[in-house]
Amino acid sequence: MFNSNPYQLGYNLVGPVVTAFCQWLIEQAKVDKINTLYFLAREGKFIKQVYDLWSITENNSPKSIYLQLSRRCVTVPDITNMEDIIAIAEKNYFENDIQNYFIERFGLKLDPERWEEIYQKKLWIKNEKLSIKQKNIIHLKPLLDFLKEDIINEAKIEKQTLMMYLEQVNINSNQTSSVVDVGYSGTIQKALNKLLMKPIHGYYFATMVSHIEGLENNIMIKGCYVDNCKSKFHDSKLFSHSFELEKLLSADDPQIIKYIIDENINLKGKFKDLSEEELATRSIRAQLQQGAIDFVHDSVDIRKNMYNDFNPSLLIADILYKEFCFTLQTKSNKVLEELILDDDYCGRGLVS
Repeated sequence: MFNSNPYQLGYNLVGPVVTAFCQWLIEQAKVDKINTLYFLAREGKFIKQVYDLWSITENNSPKSIYLQLSRRCVTVPDITNMEDIIAIAEKNYFENDIQNYFIERFGLKLDPERWEEIYQKKLWIKNEKLSIKQKNIIHLKPLLDFLKEDIINEAKIEKQTLMMYLEQVNINSNQTSSVVDVGYSGTIQKALNKLLMKPIHGYYFATMVSHIEGLENNIMIKGCYVDNCKSKFHDSKLFSHSFELEKLLSADDPQIIKYIIDENINLKGKFKDLSEEELATRSIRAQLQQGAIDFVHDSVDIRKNMYNDFNPSLLIADILYKEFCFTLQTKSNKVLEELILDDDYCGRGLVS
């Protein structure tokens, strides 16, 4: 059932898990009076595809829009002071070049002369790697203070173009909106609330918090399978094995870095380049997603032509995912092994 045939894995596992989630989305959004769902890049692209297919079977389903954002894309424009800088800086960072850290976290690509100035001022030792654990950035704080104005200036520039994009997708005019993503603590949701100064709620496969720190209590963050680290089903693996889920829901698209104005004065996204290793996964992902989409088509057919009250079961979907995780304890899965995620933000590079 969970073999290394990507199509079968998509049909037997990914299809049920995502379709059941989309049914939950529809029901939850109606209860909460949400009229527009914004599916966050990049996993949201496929989730939206499933949602659009399944939601045609429901009356008055919320409208769906794909929102091409990333953690990096929204957190930098949200910076206004040193407190904001610290909040981004203190996230875990695996040992890597400090130059890469400032590019990934703050959009700062300093020239060699600036780095020489930093070394001469003894703000950093040349060729020394950077590692951040448990929010300990004592060794980095003097350099952050030194670069504070550079970071804030970059944030101001990026905010202008990001707000133009958000205006394009009409997120500020919808009265009741929610983002949709895999999980887990609402980082992008929080940034959007601060940038837009209006309630943006959040629906996720799993959440690790019941409330987003710094936001009003009426801002919702809800998990489908796991809510505030509490499993809704016995011994759910959706959160404890979230890395596998992210692989299964990953997209071919490159990650958005920021929005810019091009030479023709048009707004466009600036994206990270995809590596050859990432490009090589497209065939497997296409088969995986096709299997899942065929499951959705069959489910729609059952509801339309056989049993009008048919609903994909969250309980069964959760059990399927749990059984899949159990099989990984004794046998590796070729599909998972070949799918690759990038984690430059945390200094890990490509992770398989």
